[in-house]
Amino acid sequence: MYRVVIVDDEPWSIKSVANFLRGYAPHFQIVLETTDPAEALTYILKEKPDVVFTDIRMPGISGLELLRRARLAGCASEFIMVSGFADFSYAKESIRSGVSDYLLKPLDREEFGAAMVNLRRQLERSRKVSDYHLIERILSRQIPERELLEMLRLPQDAPSLQAIALKYERQPSCTLLEGLLGAIPHRRLLAGSGREVCLCCTGRDLYPQLSQQFGEEPVYAGISPLFSPQEGIARGLKRALAAADGSFIDKERKIFRYSPQNLPAMRQVCARLRQALEEKNRRALEELFLSMPQVFRENHLTCTQAAVLYHEVLLCILERREGAQEEVEPEDREAILSAYDSLEELCEYLLELCLSSIRAREENPAAASGIFSDLLDYVRGHYDERLKLKDLAARFYINPSYCSEMFRKHTGTSFPDYVTTLRLEKACELLRTGKYSVANVCDIVGYGDYFYFNRVFKKRFGVTPSQYKAR
Repeated sequence: MYRVVIVDDEPWSIKSVANFLRGYAPHFQIVLETTDPAEALTYILKEKPDVVFTDIRMPGISGLELLRRARLAGCASEFIMVSGFADFSYAKESIRSGVSDYLLKPLDREEFGAAMVNLRRQLERSRKVSDYHLIERILSRQIPERELLEMLRLPQDAPSLQAIALKYERQPSCTLLEGLLGAIPHRRLLAGSGREVCLCCTGRDLYPQLSQQFGEEPVYAGISPLFSPQEGIARGLKRALAAADGSFIDKERKIFRYSPQNLPAMRQVCARLRQALEEKNRRALEELFLSMPQVFRENHLTCTQAAVLYHEVLLCILERREGAQEEVEPEDREAILSAYDSLEELCEYLLELCLSSIRAREENPAAASGIFSDLLDYVRGHYDERLKLKDLAARFYINPSYCSEMFRKHTGTSFPDYVTTLRLEKACELLRTGKYSVANVCDIVGYGDYFYFNRVFKKRFGVTPSQYKAR
């Protein structure tokens, strides 16, 4: 819901705007109605509402002066001027001052509806970028906890909080969390494509209610344990985001609690993998990867362990290759989620990689080297797509294991790192132009997750994309 302030020296005009909002703009919530511009200014500077409807000509402080003072104080609220004067000079000055729209009294239903559609689109764009940056700062612990509670408009004396992270295939109804949380103080933030997070001030675990609320909605949710502000909002948020990725492990469930890593169970999986590869036991490998999703679910293993499994397979294959001295770059949780839709898909790929490795030691792959340059050309032209080594190998009729080896031999790096380099080089090129937002660059170069893009970029260059763009 977007918070709205209405200020006008004529009470009937306030009532007219309020009625239009309630009737034709359900995503907007009125938080203040006043005939006093001074009261409105004090509220705007303190609470920073999303939208301000104001008359242009008011005694004391005009609508344009209200806007000017708000901007000088750093307030980014959207202003809509409502006036009974169809005077071009007023409209021109309003546009020059940066208002979102200019409406004439009495309000026209179609004109008002069109203005609200445009306003909502503008707010969504602004909120998306603003929320991205705020979450980035929270996760990197750049903001003190007490100051953070104030920024999030959450009670300073909150005894405990709980973080909820949502992932959705299509936009759910706007009342999905509102119905659950009711009067519980909370703040919702957009966290990338198909994602949002919510921080709730609650003294009780919301998991039971969350389980009942979702029903058939196309949404997955991760929920953190209850935590105190002293324990850290960043920690709670990270746990909720990690829990929401449980949908990668189990598509049948909708709600996932955060659970710590189960290291003993993962050690057993890695031991079975190494033994099967050492013995070149194809049947044992097939049984291992076929049962892997069930093993993960029964032992509450997470996407982090899926990344460990990926790394372990590559390491085992490399260790058994004659004369191999390369190091395997570990893939993190976000990289796995970006490349594969489910644990089943990842296991299918890893099984094929293991079997191909066994075959490669028994075959002569020299005939494949002649077309590897064509494969590289294809990757350079399609780096912004969701490329998979298995699919590339099949497209160019190369053994997947040998294809992986050729990448290291000819590029000096792994296939995932090669694609990452192409994407980041293009991202730097676009950011240097100054014509694109970070979110747009993220989409253009093929990253669906804004925060994963930020993390990869900072890991490579030591600064975030926003910092790089501002140089």
